[in-house]
Amino acid sequence: MFADRDAAKRREFHIIETRNPPMRIALTAAHLLFVVKNSTLRETFASDVAPGQEVMILDEGWHLRAVLVDQIYREERWGSFAPVTGHGTIVVDDILASCYAAVQNQNLAHLAFAPVRIVYKVAPFLFGGMTQNDGVHWYSDFLYGIGRRILGPAVFHPLSIENKS
Repeated sequence: MFADRDAAKRREFHIIETRNPPMRIALTAAHLLFVVKNSTLRETFASDVAPGQEVMILDEGWHLRAVLVDQIYREERWGSFAPVTGHGTIVVDDILASCYAAVQNQNLAHLAFAPVRIVYKVAPFLFGGMTQNDGVHWYSDFLYGIGRRILGPAVFHPLSIENKS
């Protein structure tokens, strides 16, 4: 499934580039990216990633390794896609990212999406597959509403709150 999918909407993306090797990933501000802090992977909003931090890339030998972020800039682009995987992580343009956004807690987000991952796993057997329209998935929207009531708005990325107001 996609937490959010919209091929026609124009959005601002944070472009995070590495130099050695040269790689680039485009993420919305509230999307999570893994950075290395004190030898540990930490989920960080794309808007909080800074040059000099390390992100994980998939190298030519199919191994994950840390590389330095060289520069970051913003760019408007058409279309955005936020797939949800079974592990909650995804490699995009050879850079390791989270499937989640809005709340800066990978484990909490992954746990919250467990019910819908189960439904999508068994859906082909029960319903012959499921289709999804463009836009924010109803379950993502539902979780966001409940999360704001239970956890409070301070837990969420500021832009995710502005976009929902």
